[in-house]
Amino acid sequence: MKMKDIASNLCYYDKRNPDNNLDIMDLDDNEIEVAKKDCYCDNCFYGRTKLAEYIINLKGQLNSTIAISVSD
Repeated sequence: MKMKDIASNLCYYDKRNPDNNLDIMDLDDNEIEVAKKDCYCDNCFYGRTKLAEYIINLKGQLNSTIAISVSD
């Protein structure tokens, strides 16, 4: 699965989501966090945002572990 596919499951207020709400580009980070907290977009409602965040974090940890292993 490509990162673009994973990112499309993030909240519509997340700037990493390629299908995000274009109006968010005018908001600062605090305003976006407030909007995401009370969001009921399809991704948030069905739990896809949490799963996408988890996968992104896991990929980061995996890449970090591989980099450390290769450098040893």
